[in-house]
Order: sequence, then C-alpha cells, then structure tokens
Amino acid sequence: IQNFTSVRLHPEGQKFPFDDLANWNKRFSTIKVEVGSKKITTIYRNSKLLVFSYDSTGMLECLLNDIPFISFWDPNMRQIKKSAYPYYEKLINAGIIYSSALEAAQKVNNVWDDVIGWWNSDNVKKAKIEFSEKYAAAFTKPHQSLANQIYSPK
Repeated sequence: IQNFTSVRLHPEGQKFPFDDLANWNKRFSTIKVEVGSKKITTIYRNSKLLVFSYDSTGMLECLLNDIPFISFWDPNMRQIKKSAYPYYEKLINAGIIYSSALEAAQKVNNVWDDVIGWWNSDNVKKAKIEFSEKYAAAFTKPHQSLANQIYSPK
C-alpha cells in the first residue's frame, strides 16, 4: 500500500519548527510527498482512499462528495462541541474515525482491496448520511438556507 501512498503536508507546515518534508523522506522513502503544489480537488479525484490526521474541513468535503476517507486524532475530541459527540460517535462506530494512527493504518489495510465496498456498506453509509445531514449538507440555494437559519419567521 505504501507504494500507492502519497502525503500532502499541511499548508501551514512550513511555519512549524521541524521539517516535515525531510522527516517523511527520511522515514518513508517510497511515499510521495505533496507540499501543496497540486489543487486539493485534483488530489481527491485521483485518490483511492484519503487519510486525515486531524479534524479537517477536508473530511466534510469528502462526505459531501462521497469520497472515501479514514481519519484519526486525539480520542478526547476536545475541539468538538458536546452536542456533536453523538454524530462523531457514528463515524467512529462505522470505522471511519480512529483514535490512533495504528488503528487507522490497520483499517486501511483491511479495506484496501475493496474500498468502495466498505465505503458503501450499510453501516458506513448510514453514519455518513446522519453526520452529513447535520454537518456537511449541500444546499441548492445556500443564501436562502442561511437566511432561514439567521432570521425567524414573524
């Protein structure tokens, strides 16, 4: 799987006091590293499975566009509002979000030969729909939807 893997570094990574690019090249020489020159939509379109290492808007974009992904980060989910926990729990229970890189890597290994089958399985589909309806909904008239959220009818 590593031979088919590429990593896109966080755009703000150059501000960090460590050299992400050098670390990736040193530790995983077979993995291609993208430093931000490609459009994210091109990466999405050309990927079999995406992996996010933080709670990214990319996850919402993938849900909205039905692009398979796995994510992992701190299991305490401190950045998430308490009201959102049940929806994230659905993604956790469906095997989309993990609390460690090792668990996420094991899932990648388990689904690699049939990513689409896993992504479209009933429990994953249900979790995606329930989460998306709350946090990644698409609107044909976004301005009207926003107005309805802001203004209450008299």
